[in-house]
Amino acid sequence: MGISEDAFAYALSSNQAWAGYKAHQNPDFFPRLAAGQSPEILWLGCSDSRCPETTILGLQPGDVFVHRNIANIISPTDINTSAVIEYAVDQLRVKHVVLCGHSECGGAAAALGDMRVGGVLDTWLTPLKAIRNANKDELNAIGDEKARAVRIAELNIDAGIKILMANITIQDAIRDRGLQVHGTLFDIGSGRLRNLGLGTGKGGHKHGSGGIHDAEVVRGNHGTLAMRIAEQKMAFPKSTFSSSMRGFRTTPRKSKSNDDELQSVPMSLTVLSDEVIRNLLDNLTHDEAECFQNVLKSALHEYSTATQAIEAGLYHQPPRTSSYSDRTGATTLFMPSMSPIGHGVKVVTLSSPHADSSLPTIKPTGSLTLYAPEGNPIGFLHAQTLTAFRTALASSCLLTKRANVRTLTVFGAGLQAYWHIRLALMLRGATIRTVNIINRQFSENAKQVLRELYAVPVEVKEREGWEEVQFSMLTPGYGEYNRLQKENIRAADVIYCCTPSTEELFDASILTNHEGRRKGRLIVAVGSYTKDMRELPRELLVQATRPHKHGHLHYHKHATEGGVIVVDSLDGALKEAGEIINAELEPKQLIELGELIMIRRLATEESISSRRSTEADSLSESIDKLDFSSPTSAMSTVYGTSSETGSISKRSSSQSPSRTRRGSDSGDKSGFHLPGFRHHKRTASSRSEKETQKHDEHLARWITSGNVIYKSVGLGLMDLVVGLEVVKLANAKNLGTRVENFVP
Repeated sequence: MGISEDAFAYALSSNQAWAGYKAHQNPDFFPRLAAGQSPEILWLGCSDSRCPETTILGLQPGDVFVHRNIANIISPTDINTSAVIEYAVDQLRVKHVVLCGHSECGGAAAALGDMRVGGVLDTWLTPLKAIRNANKDELNAIGDEKARAVRIAELNIDAGIKILMANITIQDAIRDRGLQVHGTLFDIGSGRLRNLGLGTGKGGHKHGSGGIHDAEVVRGNHGTLAMRIAEQKMAFPKSTFSSSMRGFRTTPRKSKSNDDELQSVPMSLTVLSDEVIRNLLDNLTHDEAECFQNVLKSALHEYSTATQAIEAGLYHQPPRTSSYSDRTGATTLFMPSMSPIGHGVKVVTLSSPHADSSLPTIKPTGSLTLYAPEGNPIGFLHAQTLTAFRTALASSCLLTKRANVRTLTVFGAGLQAYWHIRLALMLRGATIRTVNIINRQFSENAKQVLRELYAVPVEVKEREGWEEVQFSMLTPGYGEYNRLQKENIRAADVIYCCTPSTEELFDASILTNHEGRRKGRLIVAVGSYTKDMRELPRELLVQATRPHKHGHLHYHKHATEGGVIVVDSLDGALKEAGEIINAELEPKQLIELGELIMIRRLATEESISSRRSTEADSLSESIDKLDFSSPTSAMSTVYGTSSETGSISKRSSSQSPSRTRRGSDSGDKSGFHLPGFRHHKRTASSRSEKETQKHDEHLARWITSGNVIYKSVGLGLMDLVVGLEVVKLANAKNLGTRVENFVP
């Protein structure tokens, strides 16, 4: 209901009276506010007009930094909420983060029903409906509607707290300066605020436990966590809520163990064909693509750094095994993986590059089977499109950090090439102007890639910002091939290599001579997957990892080199990546993607460019001092040594290919180290904040504008994490086939 003109006039009049009263009461009040803010509380609440945070807390303007939305939903993919959290915690340095829900919540009531609210609201409330569905037995057992609404509000707060506790900015502040995170519920009927004992104070408060025990985590829309409760105890203040507790079970179940109860819930199996998966992923919105990317980033980071292994379980990545068939000329790959959120195995068959040419070509095909943590099958997915998409999604984690993405040059015209192009357009379409495709022949695959890109609806192209992008196709049959190939490579901001090649795709000198080094590029190689294959020239990798000589007069004109090659898996790259093996690179010259993509403060291109002219010589000197004979990595020398931080990486060059990641791993001084990562412990010898910022900016300059080479051989964890997200989105959109009660 809108505000009438009379009501608005009254509000303006009241403001004048209030301002006059405050100025008379305390003449310094408004000048102090105008001088700046230093709130100690970040309040994340509901937009409900009956829950004004400053009023119900009895505080004043300037005391609370506020963000409110309908039903106080916290989503890791909501840039609005994320910006508020980052600013309040990083810049204002608040001491408390408070997530507050309330009784009589309209959003909670709507989520409990099945009627459509209409428009955007139905989409926004999807996470609450996911919470309802995950806890339907408990909620249905509550006879009183008000008590049921209070309970789902509590579950929503608990889900939001878990997302907040997983936020990197908040985790850093908890570790570095003792930030406190609280979950609360405001009772509109009494005006009282109840502490649920969640967040950093879980289990340590006297005012109620919040009722959450032994919960299984499931994901709702927006990446929001829903909780399926196995056992609960409630601690409502009787004076406040006793009238609304009829029919609510207040004692824990004793008849079954938690495991028995979880297993007693019938589970369905989702079956997705390649066509369904292709249509689903082709029509992702920008926000949905970012959600996929964020989930994969988090999993890769946890895998590489073991940041959540103690509480959440462990990550286990057995080595990929393969079997070759003389009859078909095909290789079958078996790729298992295990994580706290589930486990899975992918089986893929494809023609071997060395197969008899008379045998039919087998395009990569296979399936991915997904299991819940307790072992129940939950998904069976065709692997063809999924594999190409998840590989491109991992590459996009570096793409979205690049300062300049105007020209793409792509080797290959298969599914890997298509999805690298498609995701680049989806995520960076507004800046891309040219896409050059280079293929060994103008094959049917090449024609199909162009047809599919041109066939994307105009409204989608306009929404993603690439309606004027120019596409070109170059093959060796063209007379000017060598010249145009060189031009396409030199012009590229991003180079994607997506072919199962057994020889280098281009001459190294194109990028290693003086002209080639003037421009920074992201170079991604994903097509080769065995030690006998290689797409990138050896000299390119050697140069990227070579210590720079003193007195190099032209170095400041060259793009920044990081001194390392980025890989998806250290073990996989050393065992299976032909380029890495051929270049004889050592573990200290490699860094896993998961160690880079969640850097807390990646300087923006604007801040980098403003310092380039004054810091170029300083950066050159730092790189000139690299010592590759040292047991510590090259990057440690540029961005800080182990002794400076008193910590070491959890990576080990001698680690078994079958890796189990736990937070208690001891680490190895020969492992890779970068300062500023969350898994590095602080000591009395830690560098100053100014030094840390300088090192972070050096690193940011390389990632955003320097020469970055990323080599991927595939990781089962990618299939597992992305596959689970595909199943979740397909179920939300009612796509595919669901076999109900597949697990009794």
